[in-house]
Amino acid sequence: MGDRPDRRVLAIIACFAVGAGTRMAPLWWSPLPATLDGIVYAKLANAVLAAGHIELVGFRVDALASTALLSTGSLVTGAAPLGLAQPLYALMGSAGVLLGAVFARRLGASLGWPRRRRGRAAVLAAFALAVDGVFVRRTGVPDDDAITLVAIPLVALAAHLYAREERPAWLVVAGVILLVLPVTHTFSTLVAALVLIGLLAGHLIGRPLTRGRLVVAGLSLAFCGYFVAYYTLAASTSLTVPYVDRVQSSPGLFAAWLVVLIAVVPWYQRTTRRMRRIVAIVPLAFVIAAIAVNARTVVFPGTAATPRVVLLFVVPFVVPAVLAAAAGHRFGRTGPVEAPLLALFLAPVVVICFSFTAGLTPEYFATALRAQTHVHLPVLVLAAAVASRLDARDLLGGIVGDDSEAVGDAFGSLRPVVAAALVVAMAATLPVAYVNLDTGSYPSTTTESEFAAGTFAADRVQGTWTSSHTGVRVPGNYYGDVNATVGPTASWLRGGPSPACAVVSQRSWTTTGAHLFPAAPATIPPAGYDRWLAQRSLVYDAGGYDPVVVTVPSPIGGSGVDRIGGAC
Repeated sequence: MGDRPDRRVLAIIACFAVGAGTRMAPLWWSPLPATLDGIVYAKLANAVLAAGHIELVGFRVDALASTALLSTGSLVTGAAPLGLAQPLYALMGSAGVLLGAVFARRLGASLGWPRRRRGRAAVLAAFALAVDGVFVRRTGVPDDDAITLVAIPLVALAAHLYAREERPAWLVVAGVILLVLPVTHTFSTLVAALVLIGLLAGHLIGRPLTRGRLVVAGLSLAFCGYFVAYYTLAASTSLTVPYVDRVQSSPGLFAAWLVVLIAVVPWYQRTTRRMRRIVAIVPLAFVIAAIAVNARTVVFPGTAATPRVVLLFVVPFVVPAVLAAAAGHRFGRTGPVEAPLLALFLAPVVVICFSFTAGLTPEYFATALRAQTHVHLPVLVLAAAVASRLDARDLLGGIVGDDSEAVGDAFGSLRPVVAAALVVAMAATLPVAYVNLDTGSYPSTTTESEFAAGTFAADRVQGTWTSSHTGVRVPGNYYGDVNATVGPTASWLRGGPSPACAVVSQRSWTTTGAHLFPAAPATIPPAGYDRWLAQRSLVYDAGGYDPVVVTVPSPIGGSGVDRIGGAC
């Protein structure tokens, strides 16, 4: 019996290793950052290492933490920021696997489960988060989400436990995270504020006031005042403040959804088990349905439809959604983790609802897309809890009686089946971590050939050149203000004239299409692409498994490729 806890610990460590592996997978295709933000941070870290300080002119207000982290990591390891970014953030994002295990184990302890059952739930939650394609996608790339998707659940747990236990250590943990969050990610700061507001609504409305609750309320108010003052002050300087305009453009609507959040939390804690399940399943069903509908009709005009291959990898999320809804009534309990799980679930749901009601624009599409990732941890913790302890009341609460032992035994025999279904379903979602959401192509990373071709164009082309969104943004994010634009490429691929300037093009434009984010991708037939290449002069071939070339209108007009002229 004494070795069983060790086996569970080993199983969770194995899940962490799996999670680290899934997040490191983009390195198989390329050593470069898998996100455009990662390339920005590499450029900023290079500047810090060269100058010895951070130059704030034109700096993003929430890039301070990542820039400091990457430049420090480069100093310590001796690795170049461009090559360090991907493995560093992938390793940090893997911590979410362990955090899911902590939540699941604490939930089991709150429910009075024996150690074996708690361990089973923790392992299931850890594995689910290790291979959850959407969660891996955001926590396995050089992006601030890799940090905040771990930090926000931790601050929710710490604030809640301090309110219950009044242990100073929990207050310190929450305070430190809240101190650095506004300089880490603007959007995640908003989500964290909503999580704290939801948590406080459950603690303060209709409940006795305690010192712990009042301190957490003061900490939350101080945090809100701190980040509002910081962003307001930053906006009056040379710093740029992203995302806040989306709230500022519809403040009344945002306030209305904030009231809904504050009202729903205490109501949810007091309503019936059946209503809790309904409230839990509705937003999950809405998100999955919106993704499915978007495959046929674009929900946010001006954005891309959901590729069928992406939809195929998203459909398995139905399994954890149903299981989590079956345990939705657990959100209403007053144990050590139930309130944080409820706040972590409802806060991003409010952001999603706000995005759909504020305006179906590409900006709000991006907001809703980011917000849904924050739902995954609480949903998978509940799903793991159900799969580890399945009985009739979990799935059929209100339909069968509490004393239906025969039915309970029948469902009890399904526990291994349901646990296996959860494991298989989550593993089936993993590929979505590596595909481009607008084209369905893979890998969703920055390839060395893309970077080389962009570098060549930025260095050698005089005048304007053109490419896809990725082709322009990769060198633009690393080298600064490159003279490139997406417009001529988009116009040509949609039937317009061939660009009268240098073009960085890829063979995949003939299959899955060129990235024109936020708009839908555009393609050109293979024969048409080959004829177009034949009519132009090839000045650089970066190669790669998705061949990238730089071409100019014929003739070149010069004897070399030192500097290439032309204008779009």
